[in-house]
Amino acid sequence: MEIYDGSLDKSVGATTHTVRAVSAGRIAELHTDTMTLRRRGRRDDYSLLYCRRGRLLVEEGVLTAGQVWIYPPRVPQRYAVRVCDGVIYHYLHFTGSDLPTLLGELSIPVCTPILAPEGTGELMEKIEADLLHLDAKGALLAEMHALRLLSLLAESREEARTPTLLKRVNDRMEHAFAEPYDAAAYAAMLGVSESRFLHLFKEHEGCSPYERYTAIRMANAKGLLACTALPVGEVGRRCGYADPLYFTQAFKRAVGLSPRAYRKEKGEL
Repeated sequence: MEIYDGSLDKSVGATTHTVRAVSAGRIAELHTDTMTLRRRGRRDDYSLLYCRRGRLLVEEGVLTAGQVWIYPPRVPQRYAVRVCDGVIYHYLHFTGSDLPTLLGELSIPVCTPILAPEGTGELMEKIEADLLHLDAKGALLAEMHALRLLSLLAESREEARTPTLLKRVNDRMEHAFAEPYDAAAYAAMLGVSESRFLHLFKEHEGCSPYERYTAIRMANAKGLLACTALPVGEVGRRCGYADPLYFTQAFKRAVGLSPRAYRKEKGEL
């Protein structure tokens, strides 16, 4: 097995660019098993690996086709390619003044497999082609495509985790329906802005979060009206409505009957 220790790595110094592509390439059709072993990682650069076909042996695990792995600076790197796996992979070394903050805000993890979004391979090829032009325009294009790649990775991460996080939001609504509706708190559970939360909820759930919250409140109100003798005002209070009149109006809008009429109808069944 051939071992590459990183001694010939291209590197650059500190940069004020958000993302600066240092080097990129495509590895395919190897005839010898190889291992990259950078005991101290790369000095200031992040290393992104994209497995396009086959599999890469990364640290103690496996990076399969369609997955990305990111090493941060100064972290030991160990990954291997076996000829029998028929691997094709792309690499990108990049740096930037705000990358630690940017990756954190985008929820892009390091040193863990990430599902690569559609178009990752094409972007990697564009970055490699951009870097062949040793001028400002090539550097700018490489930066643009690298930022687009990070954006797609962030979108892919969001799409993968949104259904699970929305289930947590719905569960929270089910248990906290008597509390005031708090869009900011629910948005924080997803790690997004309130406007983004509204968009994601409607996209995945088919209604607005407030409509879902109101539906949960009304379902509980109907249960209390049908199965208890609690006064209407108390039913409203237990469902988050301090004002009995407002509760009556909201209930009638949602159900088509006043709380008393609904209770009477259910009592006659």
